[in-house]
Amino acid sequence: MFKQGDKVFYAGAYDRPGSDSEYQAVDERIVGHAPKQLSIAESAAMPLTSLTAWESLFEQMNININDVDNNQKQSILIINGSGGVGSIATQLAHLAGLKVIATAGKAEAKAWELSHWVDYVVDYHEDLVKQVNDLGFKKG
Repeated sequence: MFKQGDKVFYAGAYDRPGSDSEYQAVDERIVGHAPKQLSIAESAAMPLTSLTAWESLFEQMNININDVDNNQKQSILIINGSGGVGSIATQLAHLAGLKVIATAGKAEAKAWELSHWVDYVVDYHEDLVKQVNDLGFKKG
């Protein structure tokens, strides 16, 4: 599936010796072509965070990514929407059609989240339930 010199990425395994090595023998079925527009460091950060966000939303929470019409009636609160997993989760949740609320504590993080498909940002230094309720979201 790959040829020598291809830029690839994969999540690896924490329990496998050599996971911090420059080279590693890996089953090609768990490897993908790394995005060309990302640096090697950026590509290396993507697999684990992306898999964690994907599995959380679509496997553990059973959100159907293809059911955008029904998902548009739903909202999700993502804690630390500018963190590694949170930043991917907010974008995947938006892609699925959900109204996305994320937490931030600094103006820079809030601005970053809003520029990456977060609909609403609440301050984690304050009462989250009150802020979410003030946005018009009530417990279902």
